[in-house]
Amino acid sequence: MSTVLLDTKSITTDAFAGLSSNGVTYTTSTVTWVNVSQTSATFRIVESSSTSSDIVVAAGATGTYTATGLSDETAYTFTLERFEVDTWIQQTSSTSGLDHVESTTYSSTLSVATGSTSTEVTFSNPGLTGMTYNVSIGSSDVTITDDSHATAFTGLEQGATYTVVLSVIENGSSTELDTVSLTTSAAAAMVLTGPFASYVELDWSASVDGSGSNYRIVDRTSSDDVLVTSSSATLATIQDLNPGQSYNFVLQREEPNLSWSDQSEITTTALTTSLSIASVASKTIEVSWSNLYDGAEFELFYNGTANGKTTELVSILRDLAPSTAYEMELVVYELGEAVGLSTLGMTTNDALLGGSNVAILIAVIVAAIVAAIVGMQMM
Repeated sequence: MSTVLLDTKSITTDAFAGLSSNGVTYTTSTVTWVNVSQTSATFRIVESSSTSSDIVVAAGATGTYTATGLSDETAYTFTLERFEVDTWIQQTSSTSGLDHVESTTYSSTLSVATGSTSTEVTFSNPGLTGMTYNVSIGSSDVTITDDSHATAFTGLEQGATYTVVLSVIENGSSTELDTVSLTTSAAAAMVLTGPFASYVELDWSASVDGSGSNYRIVDRTSSDDVLVTSSSATLATIQDLNPGQSYNFVLQREEPNLSWSDQSEITTTALTTSLSIASVASKTIEVSWSNLYDGAEFELFYNGTANGKTTELVSILRDLAPSTAYEMELVVYELGEAVGLSTLGMTTNDALLGGSNVAILIAVIVAAIVAAIVGMQMM
């Protein structure tokens, strides 16, 4: 039997459609390929846990597939298959020459800077733009749609523990990326030494957290006037107080966002006392006052003349001029300075035959004599 040649034709098979990675996010991975066939073809993407639906790609056109719902920071392997006659044929990767494409999804980690009532939250940027994030702490949450990768929370409770949660929102679903626990600093408490007449000492060393935070003391009775600012010292002497005046001292800590949060406050009144006259004579005045505190050193001035420093609560002014007005001022010595406490005006008494009283006495005697003579004449 002989064969008869009927026809001949030269045919070249299609090249593999090379698979390429075309972008990765936290929960998605996109791959593309070109249908090198002269006719449309049907493809599918196979991943170890899933297979895409059939994808028809026109001749010479580019096919695209995006896998969604992936886990962050996870490696995935994708292969491309083409349906040929009656079976699926695996293609290759145009970038690696392998029969698959490997891609790893991104992730971000949280960092926090914590104060006593606030915290600043930042998270790493893997280079993605236009993403939507959600950061929550306690019952508060913030949605971030810009590329700042940062936010802040205020109004937190002092000395409380919180959990910060970072999530990304893609394709309508939220995926948790990272969590971190933080504890806000407990309120720093002041200890008062005093008050004295012109100063107090405030100490908050026993309750600072040792993180080198900035502290300051303000006087809330005077529109939060700043009295002391310090980043290291934890003891302050508040001077130049007015005796008898009340003060409301508030210790504040600088928060990460450069605002100031109240830590503790102390209301106190600078000490004072008043002068009292125990006795007054023509050349002597005895003056007394109540004590301020143990060891207080006083001095009484009269018309600018010092009567000597004393820890006693009484001072006797001697050798004064009769019938003379005296202005007395009581001071206490604190921190090497004289602090005025009280002033009082007083006039010494005259002796019976002294000064202008002599003329008065003579007039009285003359009037008595005249009255006696008139009386005798009428008899």
